[in-house]
Amino acid sequence: ILNIMHEAFPECETRTDERQRALLDNPHYKIMLCRGNGQKTAAFIAYWQLEGFVFIEHFAVSQALRGGGIGANFMREFLSFINMPVILEVEPPDTQAAIRRIEFYKRLGFKHNRFEYMQPPMREQFDYIRLDIMSCPQSFTKNEFLPLKNKIYKLVYGADV
Repeated sequence: ILNIMHEAFPECETRTDERQRALLDNPHYKIMLCRGNGQKTAAFIAYWQLEGFVFIEHFAVSQALRGGGIGANFMREFLSFINMPVILEVEPPDTQAAIRRIEFYKRLGFKHNRFEYMQPPMREQFDYIRLDIMSCPQSFTKNEFLPLKNKIYKLVYGADV
């Protein structure tokens, strides 16, 4: 999982390996795996089961297996398993890669919420990052999202609200 995470996310969007492993003791933090041939991990979804919704912190497919539909099928399976509102962060549509990622999530039923959101730093040396929020099955207004954001900030990032 850590290898896939390192190849899929910039350092500013991940915790240190030690802090990532420590999350496994948190009862709200869960990881769903997708196994490939030979039972090797092909993809994973790391998420937080919070009151009334799920927050996906990391979703990634092994670089060698991207583009073959594994990610879309895995996310569909995840959404049917969860059966409650799901929220995740994406980069704003400023690059072709970010636009493709947003379109990927839209095809899966996610809504692109158009209000400002700042991800708290995951490592001490980094600052807040401007990201967008996507949600499934419904979209949120900024005011509707505020109590969810407060839970995410406090429980996921340990940040002040």
